[in-house]
Amino acid sequence: MGKIRITASIIMLAITTAFLFTMQACTMSEATGDTPPITESKPPTTAATTQEQTTPHGADGANIIQDSSYDLEPMNIIPEPPPDDDSYIKFKILEDNAVDGVYRQFLLTVGDTEIYIDGMLSHNRSEEIVTADLTGDGVEDIIVMLTKYTGTGVSVPEIHIFDGVTLEKYEVIDAVDIATEQLTASGDDDYFYVISDDDTLIIDKSVIGAARENQPEQPGWGSIYYYAVYENNLYAQVLNQVSFSEFYGTVLIKYEFDDNKFIFNSVELTHESTMYDGFDTYMAKK
Repeated sequence: MGKIRITASIIMLAITTAFLFTMQACTMSEATGDTPPITESKPPTTAATTQEQTTPHGADGANIIQDSSYDLEPMNIIPEPPPDDDSYIKFKILEDNAVDGVYRQFLLTVGDTEIYIDGMLSHNRSEEIVTADLTGDGVEDIIVMLTKYTGTGVSVPEIHIFDGVTLEKYEVIDAVDIATEQLTASGDDDYFYVISDDDTLIIDKSVIGAARENQPEQPGWGSIYYYAVYENNLYAQVLNQVSFSEFYGTVLIKYEFDDNKFIFNSVELTHESTMYDGFDTYMAKK
């Protein structure tokens, strides 16, 4: 597949009611009557998500609360890992940067090169590190995937991609921004519609558990989505939200690398849940 995936174990902890309300509010528009419509918005971007390789906040003497090593055996990453080093890629969470249960700065070590990442990782989730040749230059790149918001009906990721040769960080267009630009959504008395240039996903409202008066006027995106790597390609799985806590079908976005950033390539609409059924399983049977 051109990638080796290492996933740190997931530790589930309770999320407070106030936190859930705040996170879910990022994906729901103001209620009209008794129906809470859903918007295609996403949680606001903070400065912490956009700064890279900066001077670490409190890094001098900061406690490391998680130190994960990855023996990914990258065949083509340059420089080559030392022969006696079984943990060529390391990821550390810096304790001094935890705010409101969200860690906000990390140390990625590749060989003897250190990269400080400003981002967001929920305290009850773990990072996922993947290597794959996403840029098409024959050298495996390093992909760091984090979950910054999580809760009932909420799972919002962020992704950091570093070149396998230079360790330069590449921009990735957010999946929800792509879905909002490439798709339209609507609904009538019996069905929801998610429409792309090439396809229409029709969702029967009778399969939705929420009462009709509690269903939105149209599906929305932004509450739950994930990034994934398959056969040296980057994908995003964006779930269609059809009630406050229900989702149906998947918007599957494929990226391409162009002008030093990852941009939209194509979109597929499916009734299947590629997240719950297994992304690799779904892709392998296509």
